[in-house]
Amino acid sequence: MKFLRTELLAIKEAFTLFVASKWVTSHGFMVESDLANAILWVNYPDKAHWRMVNILNLIGILKRKVVRSSGKGGVMRAAELLVVHN
Repeated sequence: MKFLRTELLAIKEAFTLFVASKWVTSHGFMVESDLANAILWVNYPDKAHWRMVNILNLIGILKRKVVRSSGKGGVMRAAELLVVHN
C-alpha cells in the first residue's frame, strides 16, 4: 500500500507542476506508471482504497484545472486532454 501511496503522491506532484507551468494552455499531459492500480484509481477514483481518497480528490481537482486551462473552445472532456496509462 505504501508503494501505491507514493506513486499517487508523485502523480499529484506532476499534475501540480504541469498546472503551474505555461504549457498547461498549449500541451496535453501524459502520466505513466508501472502500478496498474494507481492508474486505475486516477481514472476511476470510486474504485480506490478508502485511504487514498484525499490524494485522489486533489488529483481530480488538478485534472479539472488542466481541462479549464486548455484554452480550447467548447466543452472539453478530461480524456481529450489527459492520457493516463501504465
